[in-house]
Amino acid sequence: MKKHIILITATIISFSGISAFAAHAKAVENDFDGDGTSDIGVYYAPKGEWDFSKSTDGVSKTQFGYEGTKSITGDFDGDGIADFGCYYAPAGKWYIYKSTEGFFTTQFGFAGTVPITGDFDNDGKDDFGCYYPPTGEWYMYKSTDGFFTTQFGYDGTIPVIGDFDADGEDDFGCYFPTGGNWYMYKSTEGFYQTQFGFARTAPVVGDFDSDGKDDFGCYYPAGGDWYLMKSTEGFYQTKFGYKGTVPVIGDYDGDGEDDIGCYNARGGNWYIYKSTDGYYETQFGFYGAEAVSDDYDDEDGEDHSGNENGDNHDSNDSGADSSHG
Repeated sequence: MKKHIILITATIISFSGISAFAAHAKAVENDFDGDGTSDIGVYYAPKGEWDFSKSTDGVSKTQFGYEGTKSITGDFDGDGIADFGCYYAPAGKWYIYKSTEGFFTTQFGFAGTVPITGDFDNDGKDDFGCYYPPTGEWYMYKSTDGFFTTQFGYDGTIPVIGDFDADGEDDFGCYFPTGGNWYMYKSTEGFYQTQFGFARTAPVVGDFDSDGKDDFGCYYPAGGDWYLMKSTEGFYQTKFGYKGTVPVIGDYDGDGEDDIGCYNARGGNWYIYKSTDGYYETQFGFYGAEAVSDDYDDEDGEDHSGNENGDNHDSNDSGADSSHG
């Protein structure tokens, strides 16, 4: 079937009552209050409900989105504060709420694509795009450079985004869980390929040794096993988590080094190991709500939300295993 990328004129609507915060030079991932620390949050698509626990501003809630959408985050207006939104793949529709500029919507993509975000032209603003795994096609709309498309990848791969060569521009690539194969296209250094991981692992990306380069690795939920390849410090392995959790990555203590953690959607349980502050555990969320930092889709289509019973908003079955931590 022939596919079409459709880009229509975007609509920008300003909402009243939105607070502006001082911008940082570069936004920390999922920093929704601009204090330099990643925050936690969940999105419940059936009701378009967003809940955030911000390290400085505290708890907030808003309604934005609808069933069938996937949460996305990024600093789309370059003010140093993470924005949030959702993508509806069947129609290629994007809905983004920017902290400074307000509501933005556009059509860009088609059914079967996976949303991606990153600063792909090094202008300080995150861009949006989509990846179509069956043919390895990438489509990006860069805030400065405009439309870009390329073919890189193959069916069964999962898109990964990060600044792997520390030039300030996010790179793109893909991970094939079955063989643990990584394929990256670095903006400065070009093509890179390696084997690191195994079947049923989820790819993770972050700067885990604070050298300015994003590192890569994988998380095996069935055993709570983490495997990281740090650009400066090399191989690292640890056990932290349990079956049913998804990986979450962010700088949760604001020390410039990304931390690892996991989230259990059945009970809204967060388990984070901060590089400076150590172990942290909290309950934030509810049955069926996805972590806003969860950009991993299992290769067999397994539902990580735990929402097996439909719109069961109030269930608090954590499904927790005592082996976590």
